[in-house]
Amino acid sequence: MDKKLKSALKQSFTPPKPTKTDDFINSISYPKASFNKVLIAQVGFIRKRVWISFFICLIFAYFYIKHVETPINIITGLSALLPLFSLITITEIFKSTACNMDEMELACKYSLPKIVLMRIGILGAVSFVIIILCVALAEKSNFGVFRNLIYLSVPYLISTNISLAIIARIKSKETIYICTTVSGAVSVIMLLVNSNLYNLNFTTIWCILFLALIGMMTMNLIRFKNSQEELQWNLS
Repeated sequence: MDKKLKSALKQSFTPPKPTKTDDFINSISYPKASFNKVLIAQVGFIRKRVWISFFICLIFAYFYIKHVETPINIITGLSALLPLFSLITITEIFKSTACNMDEMELACKYSLPKIVLMRIGILGAVSFVIIILCVALAEKSNFGVFRNLIYLSVPYLISTNISLAIIARIKSKETIYICTTVSGAVSVIMLLVNSNLYNLNFTTIWCILFLALIGMMTMNLIRFKNSQEELQWNLS
């Protein structure tokens, strides 16, 4: 076939570029799940091993306190245990990256950052309940509810802050081993903390540290959310 004829046919039958593509896509009707339904569904996606691990750690805490009489040993023991709760939470949050599920979750109606924040909210609420239960279990330490809450929250917050900062920057599967090391180190440090630091005179310092860690937690959550948004390519 003559080249000129081919060129003429091509120009005659080449379809024009589509217009108003975005309007067309937005007009397509597709099933939409409400935020509450998606949030409840995320509870089911949290692995059973997470709930089992939480339960085992709580049972251990109960029997530990039951057989320990020295008040300071109650606090140091629970303080060493709480970073493990933090590790369990971080492991579940990091599951998507570790199991290469980022792309699948990014294809959902709700973006990966929203899905991750839902899980963080669920696990954060569970962790808060666990800390309250530990405070209740530590009642015979004679430090009082407020001081027990501060003493037990600090190691959990330290471990969680460092781990969040790590998983926001490092995306490899090996990252979880770094977080495990961090949680283990915090636990050991809490076991070795000088008992004099639990003296009433240091309560103000503990409170300042607690508030500072809460502020850092907010910053680290924002950084982690932003790190997830770098992967976002869905339409939501």
